[in-house]
Amino acid sequence: TYYAVARTVAHAGNATALVLLGSTVTTLALPGSAVSTFSAVAEAAFTASWSSGGNAPGTRYLAVASTAPALTLGDAANVTASTEPEGAPSAVLSPLAANASYYLFVAAVSRAGLVGPYVALGSTVTAPAVPGSAVSTFTAVSSDTAAVAWGAAGNAGGTLYQAVLSTRTPFIDGLAENVAVTTVPAGSPAAAMSGLAPNTTHYLFVRSLGRAGGASAYAALGATVTAAQAPSGVYFADIASTSVVAVASVTGGAFRNLALPQSAVNISLNGVFQAWVAGSSVAVSSGLTPNTSYAFRAKARNLLGVDTPEPALISTYTLAVATLPHGGTARFSSVFRSSVT
Repeated sequence: TYYAVARTVAHAGNATALVLLGSTVTTLALPGSAVSTFSAVAEAAFTASWSSGGNAPGTRYLAVASTAPALTLGDAANVTASTEPEGAPSAVLSPLAANASYYLFVAAVSRAGLVGPYVALGSTVTAPAVPGSAVSTFTAVSSDTAAVAWGAAGNAGGTLYQAVLSTRTPFIDGLAENVAVTTVPAGSPAAAMSGLAPNTTHYLFVRSLGRAGGASAYAALGATVTAAQAPSGVYFADIASTSVVAVASVTGGAFRNLALPQSAVNISLNGVFQAWVAGSSVAVSSGLTPNTSYAFRAKARNLLGVDTPEPALISTYTLAVATLPHGGTARFSSVFRSSVT
């Protein structure tokens, strides 16, 4: 603001008192870039700074953080801050979405309250937030797969995440047994995990990957136990007249991790399951009737005591027993060169 004053000076050098003739305000200068425009960039806030552009000290400014490179005033996603009461050309913009690109626009405000043009002063990316828990973290858990989900925890849409299922806790990055998935292309905060060990406790750890590089810390989001391998059938290792040795089988080889507590296999005989056998898939059925059909099938149980589905029944006959006449002594009569009675 500038004030105009005047007075009259006589030829003899005498002057009248100063008279105020009015005042005016100079037009606004456009704000300019600062040496460091963005500082203290966090998950939900950053500090923006700019140069006055020649505006007088005490000038008020409006700063807008927009998620779009072209400013649309009135956009609900905009975050605006005013430097009122008047201060330095800087402002803290908050609350912002984590891991999101924001574009800075600043306008100077005249002392008459008129807002000048907005100037684009660059962009930054907020830090990624640590993921949170979901209502249902583990779904569709089988012997070697699981679907996992987590909360975005304020991260912007399109954030990439890295999910790791580990057999150890606390988390150790880089273990060979870890199963890791990155949600590429970007999608919802969820992932399908495969290649898991059956009948094993798996701990879930998830981190957010920053759009500008870097990542959040890993969040520990609980654990689940994979199912035991479901038997694919039963084969018979030995068949006698009064006993059968039945063995439960799985696709691809032997059962894994059956030695854990509560883990076992059970093989039924004619629809009646027998004792659970820990650490073994073999069942010996004795006291059977010779030359008789018997049906078998198997199920397994994981360390939580959850049973697998049961495959179809498989049947076999016990061996017949040959009965010798006359107290066990064979008698032959009429023995000739080419015949025997």
